[in-house]
Amino acid sequence: MSRQEIDLGTRPAGVGGDTPRSANVKINAMTQELYNRVDALGTAASGTLTTSTDDHTPGRVVRVGDFGVGAVNSIVGVDLDGLRAIGTYYSMSGVNTPNATNGWVTVNEAGRGYTLQEYVGVDSAKWVRIEAAGVWQPWQKVLTDGPGLASTQQRLGLKSRAFQADGERLLGLNITEAGKASGGLVSSLTVHTTMPYTESESPLIRCVGCINGYTSPFTLDLSWYYYQGSFNSGVALLNSASPGISSVQGVPRLKIIVYRRPETGLMSIYIGFPGAVYLPRFAMYSIQTGALEVPAAYTANWTTVADIAPPTAAMNMGALTVITTLNTANCARQADGLIKAI
Repeated sequence: MSRQEIDLGTRPAGVGGDTPRSANVKINAMTQELYNRVDALGTAASGTLTTSTDDHTPGRVVRVGDFGVGAVNSIVGVDLDGLRAIGTYYSMSGVNTPNATNGWVTVNEAGRGYTLQEYVGVDSAKWVRIEAAGVWQPWQKVLTDGPGLASTQQRLGLKSRAFQADGERLLGLNITEAGKASGGLVSSLTVHTTMPYTESESPLIRCVGCINGYTSPFTLDLSWYYYQGSFNSGVALLNSASPGISSVQGVPRLKIIVYRRPETGLMSIYIGFPGAVYLPRFAMYSIQTGALEVPAAYTANWTTVADIAPPTAAMNMGALTVITTLNTANCARQADGLIKAI
């Protein structure tokens, strides 16, 4: 209703104004309306406001900016292991973040010792982890269309058996040409990789190549193992169905040597042919990396150099045992009973 004016009449006695009864009727009507309006406001209108942006007191009225809603809630130098208050924060120079960048962290809690944290860095990388029974689990990176699933350098950076918890991680399954040598005959190739020397790891690398003017395709599967600071063992499996296999299977045998470059600490692969081959071309990719983490799909920035000196013992080198698979199209039984390349 609109406000009801009480007629006070004329001075001094109030002649002609509202009688006491009619005045009180108006007062009752207007105060009743006020009470009705107040009752309709609910509890928030008469509630107590929060006293800080992370005030979790039950029954408090939330303001703009509380818990990162509607305004930035910045935290500087905070250890995320101790951040359990529900809300969204902007972490700067934080401790126990998934990477070294600042970012937004969203926290949800389901009781003491059970917390969910999601972290999105300023580099757009997204991470997630949980606290279970008071123990924080490692940060897990969320693959997205860009840095994970659809990268040109790591298009298939997924686990094998991706829906099984025990699937091992695979990197760099897209084939990238590591280098080529041209201009005539070549007796060796040395591939300088970006793989770090890593103890107790056995990567499996596949070399897909052609020799003799691209007419003789073959593959080389390489795997080696370092233990206690030195080369332990390694195998190279040569597979070719072309007659040109004799170029890499003759005497002296094909040499495959892996070694650590002293100037960089990274791994190199020396491939020494029994004789000269014509226009060799190679592409390489990783079949299995173990726990090795190599940026940009394993083969980015690999270089191939032709006809340089083989590694020396001082380079922590190791010669792989070369095993050759032969095909009836390119081999025959010899007088000594052995099957050899024609």
